[in-house]
Amino acid sequence: MVEHLQLMVEHLQLMVEHLQVMEEHLQLMEEHLQLMVEHLQVKEEHLQLTEEHLQLTEEHLQLMVEHLQLMVEHLQLMVEHLQVKEEHLQLMVEHLQVKEEHLQLMVEHLQLMVEHLQVMEEHLQLMVEHLQLMEEHLQLMEEHLQLTVEHLQLTVEHLQLTVEHLQLTVEHLQLTEEHLQVMEEHLQLMVEHLQVMEEHLQLMVEHLQLMVE
Repeated sequence: MVEHLQLMVEHLQLMVEHLQVMEEHLQLMEEHLQLMVEHLQVKEEHLQLTEEHLQLTEEHLQLMVEHLQLMVEHLQLMVEHLQVKEEHLQLMVEHLQVKEEHLQLMVEHLQLMVEHLQVMEEHLQLMVEHLQLMEEHLQLMEEHLQLTVEHLQLTVEHLQLTVEHLQLTVEHLQLTEEHLQVMEEHLQLMVEHLQVMEEHLQLMVEHLQLMVE
């Protein structure tokens, strides 16, 4: 009986130690559950920020499309302006020819007409330089248009990547919620096991009292 009593005491000590281990495990599970809840909150905030970034990207895309339309309209106006300048240059060339013929006929007014011709030649040079500048400006506008189109393409690709990232974030959020549910079920099982251990401990104490009696 004494040996049996010693065995019961040792078993009772083991049960107490097991109960302490279960309590520590329960505390660790509670801490892990708190960390999972905080992680879920952080993922929700990240999801909100990603949605806001997606809206801003869409607004930026709309602004880029409007800018592209304005650039196309400006390019059309520049082409029309270049055509007007070319017509004006042709008229100036024809006018210069008429003045040269008139210079030959008007020998008496040679000096005045020569000065006028020089002025007209300078104006013609300025018109030619202006035409060259307009052509260079047109080339720059074309290059800017190409760069704007490339930027628009990159913006569209960025929008696609943002949508994919949003989908992955939503999937990760779903997996996190599933993991949280599994942890809650595990916590319930640990609580039930703890209750069973407490009942077993009570039975051991009652048995020990009976043995002592």
